[in-house]
Amino acid sequence: MNCQTAINRWQKKNYSSLTQFLCAHKMNDKLSKSENKNKEYMQWTSAMNSLMKERNHTNYVYRGMNSKFINSSMEIKNFGFLATSSSISEAAKFGDIILKFKIPPDIKSYTFENKGEQEVLIQRNTKLVKIKPLNPPPPLKIKMMINHKFVFSAELVKLVNVSTPRNTSRNIDRLHQLKYNSSNENSNFSNNEN
Repeated sequence: MNCQTAINRWQKKNYSSLTQFLCAHKMNDKLSKSENKNKEYMQWTSAMNSLMKERNHTNYVYRGMNSKFINSSMEIKNFGFLATSSSISEAAKFGDIILKFKIPPDIKSYTFENKGEQEVLIQRNTKLVKIKPLNPPPPLKIKMMINHKFVFSAELVKLVNVSTPRNTSRNIDRLHQLKYNSSNENSNFSNNEN
């Protein structure tokens, strides 16, 4: 599938099926080729991936969405491509909140015209963190309140594969503590037997 076909499919609102497919496969950058039914989605994903480039974004992008997708850690994981707009009024057409954030230079994106809107599509496997209401509220927030929309700021980061534990000093200290406790319990147990 070529890049233009991939974007045309995205613009026709066929992206929900691709997003569901990518969410089911989560962090897998190399999707399994063993399943024939996945071939079409794999080609679509590959074409979309090839459009993504690192760019120097200086302006904010906006995403209208439902607040129910924000987890208790005030984060949102994006296993699929993330659609955003350069226009806050376009983002206000979706969901009950608006997220406002910048795209860091190490995260890839693709900007295109979609029905009169500048849509900014962001690479797979990202996470929105530090989600919080804007304070003090700018005039745009007051305007959005008329439409029952709250504006939140967020930071966009790459999603780290959580299935592979990272060797942080805290994890290593915890591991040493568990080993120490285990060896003490063994020695206490053998002392109690005497």
